[in-house]
Amino acid sequence: MKALTYLLLLLLLPVVARAQQIVIHPLEYSGGLRNPLMGFTTGLWPDNERYDWSTLVREYVKWNEIENDESDGLDKIIAYTDSHWKTVADDNVKVIPRVYLHWSADNEKYWPADLTPGDYTSDKFKRRLVRLIGRLGQAW
Repeated sequence: MKALTYLLLLLLLPVVARAQQIVIHPLEYSGGLRNPLMGFTTGLWPDNERYDWSTLVREYVKWNEIENDESDGLDKIIAYTDSHWKTVADDNVKVIPRVYLHWSADNEKYWPADLTPGDYTSDKFKRRLVRLIGRLGQAW
């Protein structure tokens, strides 16, 4: 008898659940959707044009602007971030920071002053690079 009762309850459960369903018909939105994963990015303004549909901006950061000497601390990275990215939260965008040492378009090098430009293999360079990555993780 109990088994029959349980079977009837299981059969009636979808009927009861269906009776409590709520259907929502959203209004059509004719504008474009902001989709940060599919694409369009621009450089950080005011140097670059601001696109209303862009939720990602990229900024190319010279290594020597955020760390020019081994004695430079995390506070220098944070100060750079605060001064350059102060409006991104209000603009509801995310920043893709790209730290670089050499810009091939103008053949300029942006190495910290206490490192040898072009020396990618020394232990000192490798230690500083690992340290910079750690600090960027802390700051950003």
